[in-house]
Amino acid sequence: MKYKQAIKDKERASQHQFSDALNDALLQKDANTFWRRWRSKVGKKGTSEVTDGLTDNADIANRFASIFKNACIPNSESRHNELFSEFLTAFNNYHCKTELDVNVAVVNACVSKLKCVKLLAMMGYLLSMSLMPIHC
Repeated sequence: MKYKQAIKDKERASQHQFSDALNDALLQKDANTFWRRWRSKVGKKGTSEVTDGLTDNADIANRFASIFKNACIPNSESRHNELFSEFLTAFNNYHCKTELDVNVAVVNACVSKLKCVKLLAMMGYLLSMSLMPIHC
């Protein structure tokens, strides 16, 4: 009996450790580590050839379109029209500030807040604009 309890305890600890590792990856906003750990634990599942009883790609796409279309139909036509009118009034009265106050200091402040991974991913774009980030 003790060995069965020990096995259960180890399984529980393993799942808890896995959850902590996923949570840490999410908190650190590290998508690559998150998905690598997820796949190592869960594995890759094969995709189904049948969706809602349909096998043809066009039929499946049409079924999804139908479901999403029905999800976006207003519950109340009168309330929808009221909210749409309210939106149009706010939208027509919206005035965008056309002058942007962007300078080297603002760009530098934004770039310095990026993680090195994201910064390196943007390196090509930044270099094409003749900026050389050094905040790693």
